[in-house]
Amino acid sequence: MTPYRPALAAALFLSACAPALPEPVAQLDLVAPDDACWAAETLPDGTPTRFQTPCPPLLTVDLVASLQRALAARGLYDGPVNATMDAPTQEALRTYQATLGIWSPTLSMEAARKLGLLPWPAPA
Repeated sequence: MTPYRPALAAALFLSACAPALPEPVAQLDLVAPDDACWAAETLPDGTPTRFQTPCPPLLTVDLVASLQRALAARGLYDGPVNATMDAPTQEALRTYQATLGIWSPTLSMEAARKLGLLPWPAPA
């Protein structure tokens, strides 16, 4: 019997059932955990960068509301918890992620995990 491999199952599900993601977001390779995609952005100095980000199905209203609460707990967000990825939320997220070397208002997997919003992958 073949062991269950969540990353492989998720990749197969995403490739078979999920709609095609618009550029610059693309499906992550099989070595990456869970439902991670890539985001490609340009830094303020014009340098292109890529980082892992939760795929759109993971960005639920509950996750965004939790993100707002986590940013507020760190003194970065003082707006309402309205579960909307609005400009104040994006600016607070950009400020938080700058400490991680990610200059973007798009939620990264690293930030989501460090804020306790998504689980860390199991050790190999």
